[in-house]
Amino acid sequence: MKKNEQATSAPAALDKYFTRNTIGISSTEFLWGLGLPVIVESTFLQLFLRRLGASGFLIGLVPAIFFFGISLFGLVSGYLTSHLASKRRAVVLTHVFGSIPFLVLGVVLPFTGFGKTTIALFFVFYALFSAIIGLLVPTWQNYIVKIFSERRAVQGLSVMWIVQNIGKIISSFVIAKIVEEMAITSESSSLLFILVGAVCFIGSFMFLITREGEVQAENSEREPSFFRHFLKTSGTILRNRQFIYYLVSDIETYAVMGTIAFYAIFATEECGVSSAAAAGIFVAVFYMGGFISNFIFGTLNLLPLKLKFGVTKVCALAALLLLIVFQQFWIFLLVSFLLGLARANRSLLYPVAVRRLAFGRDATDYYALAYIIMLPLSVGLPLFNGWLLDSLEGYGPLSFRIVFGIMAVMVGVSVIFLAKVQFPQNQPVEEGDSHGNT
Repeated sequence: MKKNEQATSAPAALDKYFTRNTIGISSTEFLWGLGLPVIVESTFLQLFLRRLGASGFLIGLVPAIFFFGISLFGLVSGYLTSHLASKRRAVVLTHVFGSIPFLVLGVVLPFTGFGKTTIALFFVFYALFSAIIGLLVPTWQNYIVKIFSERRAVQGLSVMWIVQNIGKIISSFVIAKIVEEMAITSESSSLLFILVGAVCFIGSFMFLITREGEVQAENSEREPSFFRHFLKTSGTILRNRQFIYYLVSDIETYAVMGTIAFYAIFATEECGVSSAAAAGIFVAVFYMGGFISNFIFGTLNLLPLKLKFGVTKVCALAALLLLIVFQQFWIFLLVSFLLGLARANRSLLYPVAVRRLAFGRDATDYYALAYIIMLPLSVGLPLFNGWLLDSLEGYGPLSFRIVFGIMAVMVGVSVIFLAKVQFPQNQPVEEGDSHGNT
């Protein structure tokens, strides 16, 4: 078959599996969505660690470890899988292993209780979880884009994110109920961690429903050494000026994560909000914002890609300004909604944006290297925020306002670089323009 005939038939082959693939990835993400409010973008973990006596720096260590694991092991993921024609098995296995650390932590916690070693024990399991997620994320991001044609990718992913958010909203109310009735104890935490591990383990196998179509490896064989693979891929990617502009514009993501890591503590310790509301209701409203975002910008597919990212940044900036000026309970709900909308919109658009900026190549290494490039922010920012809050402990609400003000400035900088990004259209460009230089 000629090259242009293959290009014509490939989207049709993928569209044939559109419904099946949408059901498959949505089933996985619904079950993982039930678990994620406990372990990722979690107000529960903030309050869990605070209950153990953790400082602001240690609480900031949670997202720092998470992003460090993604950054370091994401490159390994690219090396191990970018040459594979079929990635479904790798996606299933990494999800299965990713469910195990919290399942084991939940089993162990009743025997250890809330003692001096509990914080260290938690961070050991969280570091293991983050390393496995590092292996998972780049391959998963590449997979969920490649099993759809370009013209239907956003539609398929929007359904996946909507279903995931439904799972997250359900889970948020379960968390609120458990914390309200049992408080944050070793027993309640154990129950939540076991439930998280179980639903994620089951959900991992839902990827077996999906089909990849007529797959063909874009890199026929793996480089003989990881170091050579890293040099080769990073050299190509770093010459892609549009991709670099996009990454700098993505600093808003880390500002949002740096806010999510601490705003529940601000609400409970400085503004009189209950732990049950912060651990559950905040998260439920957060994911409702995500649900709305996925429906408007995914299912309805309103606005071009660049304007969708613009909406993300406006919502993030509005949330931060509200946190700085107001402290009422309903303001925290509005902030949760805006942060959820911004976070979900970026999650929806990021795989598509990177895939386009990879200009038709296998994007696994793009996803992996992006985390390495942004490592100083993803790891350093939550640690810096935690250190700053500890240093300004005697200043009460002002310390939090200073942190949120710094995050707002970062969002403003991200808008400037977004203006420089020129996203290609839905079809890949010719090989000669593969670096996206304009």
